[in-house]
Amino acid sequence: MCYYFWILNYMVFVILITNALYNKQNSYSAYLFTKAVIKKKKIVQNIFFYRDGVCNANKNIRFDDNEFNLIKSWKKLSIKYHINLYLCITSAKKRGLIFEKKNNSYKDNFINYNNKNNIISNYFKITTLSTFTKSILTCDRLVQF
Repeated sequence: MCYYFWILNYMVFVILITNALYNKQNSYSAYLFTKAVIKKKKIVQNIFFYRDGVCNANKNIRFDDNEFNLIKSWKKLSIKYHINLYLCITSAKKRGLIFEKKNNSYKDNFINYNNKNNIISNYFKITTLSTFTKSILTCDRLVQF
């Protein structure tokens, strides 16, 4: 009985976000859910942004002063609780967040976050679906928004 309680206490979550923050409320719900999981002393291993969800990393989206800035909130959550914010590279390329050069060498694919033309917030890490797959294997719960 005590062992079962210990397992429940340290449950590991992976969050999958598939919608842009301006299309539906899913991104906001994912943020609130993540905060609730942390408040319950559970672990959020990482948050993976896939399909339209990669638009959550677009630093050119502007919020009014009276609006909740979800992009800054993801950043603060990532820093405070050491949560990885992963972007699917294929989804980001399809939505114009990553510009491909004609020369596809390894050096040229490096993303310079300080470049003025870069539109991805520097707290998001660009990765492939294999990272997401590996995190599914090591988590207790996968929750999609």
